[in-house]
Amino acid sequence: MDEKNAIKEVKDGKKEAYRFIVEKYTEKAFYYALAILGNEQDAFDASQEAFIKAYRNIKRFDSEKPFYPWFFKILKNTCFSYMKKKKREMAFFEYIEIRNRKKEDRMLLRLREAWEMLEDKSKEILWLKYFQGFSYKEIAEILSIPMGTVMSRLYYTRKKLEELMK
Repeated sequence: MDEKNAIKEVKDGKKEAYRFIVEKYTEKAFYYALAILGNEQDAFDASQEAFIKAYRNIKRFDSEKPFYPWFFKILKNTCFSYMKKKKREMAFFEYIEIRNRKKEDRMLLRLREAWEMLEDKSKEILWLKYFQGFSYKEIAEILSIPMGTVMSRLYYTRKKLEELMK
């Protein structure tokens, strides 16, 4: 089964087909939620809640487009709702620590310090491009901004990060 067929089946009322979608994107959704929320349990809960919301709204999904950018908007909004409820700041580096489980070296420490100095919108655009692997077009769609703004924001954010790392 592929993604388009699974979505079609779900829209046709076959609930079990949604399992394919959930299994395909669970890890990706969890690690994004973890980067935003900074807590494994909250990340698990938020990502699961986002899958439920997506399922409930699947009829609104345009089957001609890829699923993940649409789902990502739901996930992002769910995470930020969790964050507001719990009044937490972003904890990007817990993601790195869980994935790597290695000792921090000087470069990672510098990166952490530089990352913490960036604005939230700068962190978000870097996350979408380099950790989620979205294209400029997908990022523009997710953030509801023009593609030129995505390119410009990425350029200036990379320059800022480079300056902060020095």
